[in-house]
Amino acid sequence: MHKRVMVSLFFFGGFAVFLIIALLLLASPTAGALGYVFLGLAGLMILAAVIYTVMGFIQPPWTKQVAQHGKQAMATVIENTAMKGIGGYQGEDVWLDLPVKVQPTDEPAFEAQMKCRLSQTMLLRAGSEVQVHYDPADKSKVILTSDPLKDIMAKRSS
Repeated sequence: MHKRVMVSLFFFGGFAVFLIIALLLLASPTAGALGYVFLGLAGLMILAAVIYTVMGFIQPPWTKQVAQHGKQAMATVIENTAMKGIGGYQGEDVWLDLPVKVQPTDEPAFEAQMKCRLSQTMLLRAGSEVQVHYDPADKSKVILTSDPLKDIMAKRSS
C-alpha cells in the first residue's frame, strides 16, 4: 500500500511542478508557447494519476482462473501492514498483496504474495490461517478464497 501512496504522490507532485512552471511561463511575455507545453504536461500527470488510481480497483485477470482451477491449500499470513498508521479506511475495495506462507498438503511450503481485497485484510493478523488457491505452474499467483470473517467466527465457536 505504501508503494501506491508514493507513486500517487509522485504524480501529484509532478502535476504541481508542471503547473507552477506553466503559470510562470504563461505570465512571461517571451515564453508563452512553452507555458502551454508545461500546462499539457501538468494535464498528463493528472491523467496518469487517475489511470493509476483506477487500476488499483481492477481485479487482476488471472485471479478468476486461479480461483476456478488452482490448487487449494492453507496459508499463514506473515505480516499485515497494508493499513499501518491509517485510521478508519472508507472507500472502494482495492486489491492488495499480503505475504503468506502457503502450505500445500502434497508439496513443500512456499512463500508468496497473496492477492486479496482491502476489506479482507482488515480482518487478518500475522499468524492468521486462511484458505487460498494458487497456480501450481506459477506459485507467485496466490489468491485468498475464504471469507476471513467466517473463518474467525468458526474458530471462536469451536
